[in-house]
Amino acid sequence: GGSSSDHRRRRRSNAAYSRSGGAVTEQSRPWGLGIGTVERIDGFPLPDQGFGTVLRAVASGSVTPTLFEALRASIDVTQVGAGADLLGAVTATSTADLSLIVVDAQVGITDQSRRHAVLASVLGVAHVVLCIDRMDLVDWSQQRFDRIVADFRTFTVKLDLHDLSVVPVAAIFGDNIVERSTNMPWYHGGSLRYVVGQIHPASDRNLVDARLPVQYVIDTEYGFHGFAGTIASGVFRQGDEIVALPSGFTSTVTAVWGFDGERIEEASAPAATCVELADDLDVGRGDVLCRNNNRPFVGHELDALVCWFSDTPQLDGTYRMVHTTQRVQARIARVDYRLDVDSLHRDATQTLGRNQIGRVHLRTQRPLMFDAYRRNKATGSFLLLDEATDETVGAGVITGPTLPANKVVWHAAALSREQRATRGMTVWITGLSASGKSSA
Repeated sequence: GGSSSDHRRRRRSNAAYSRSGGAVTEQSRPWGLGIGTVERIDGFPLPDQGFGTVLRAVASGSVTPTLFEALRASIDVTQVGAGADLLGAVTATSTADLSLIVVDAQVGITDQSRRHAVLASVLGVAHVVLCIDRMDLVDWSQQRFDRIVADFRTFTVKLDLHDLSVVPVAAIFGDNIVERSTNMPWYHGGSLRYVVGQIHPASDRNLVDARLPVQYVIDTEYGFHGFAGTIASGVFRQGDEIVALPSGFTSTVTAVWGFDGERIEEASAPAATCVELADDLDVGRGDVLCRNNNRPFVGHELDALVCWFSDTPQLDGTYRMVHTTQRVQARIARVDYRLDVDSLHRDATQTLGRNQIGRVHLRTQRPLMFDAYRRNKATGSFLLLDEATDETVGAGVITGPTLPANKVVWHAAALSREQRATRGMTVWITGLSASGKSSA
């Protein structure tokens, strides 16, 4: 978008920024936050990728990762452009801590912006930042900014977005990227670097529900017997009482080993670890170690939202489901509805086309140990593969176990309410404990 004079002005700005110390390629971007490859900010080299906490971000638009260098986080950005299909968008969004949705101030909210918001909600991205770029081309207008924000909030009111921030920027000039802009005195929030720097992905981890899907059983000739895998959630310590599912056998953790072979006090998600148990349990790949009083669901039937990648709309075959560390045969028993990502309408159907999202009911050949995706991403997500070609045909998030059908049947009474001599009623008394409910 924009006129040729706008592009010339932006190219001159890029060149000026390069001369001032930032290594920027001198090319014009159509829109978005990316203005080239920046190797340093304010004359200081950026930290290595392994420095501090790695914040994984997915961005719709042209984004330069190193613009978001902050004191407490380095950022691994996956870019999802306007032409990306659902597979690429789901792959990027499923591992993101932050979804950065870039909107052109001249254009406003588009269908692509809505799709990215829906994916962020479905895939449980904890933090969403709506970045309204090219504010310079709308004369830094607060009215235009407010209109775009209102449109976006109206659409997302039905979505599950817990932490939504909005930042107006003119990325080509650096306004509100690193420092607050003087061109928008009506905006009282922080710069984009400040907003992103306040996000702490470690605080979003589930450290309550201890889940260790067993990937490998280690037996040595020296008598060592351990169970190795990547901790999906929670913490494992020596002395913890655990249960192995689906068998239900219980034992106690006698030792916890790090991935480098060193004995450690405890291990938490998402660390690769090996636990040694007091008892020689019959546990294999695909089983799950957890706390005895905090177990995942175990069952053959589950409800899920599935993103469909295949060109075959019929979902009546069997598929190979990849869930945690196991592969099981699964069948889609029915499709409840297809979600229109542009309008959020639920359309009744029994088929799903390529790049469509639907709610389905699944049956598996062997029992799965799973949690709802909102509670645990690792045990609440899965892939569906074609059994013949091993091609990925779908990716899903589990909403919960399938509830049994309601078998209560209403029977008409022989007497009508008007024919009865007395009228009955039910009084429901609620209140806090010890508030006098039982003596009322």
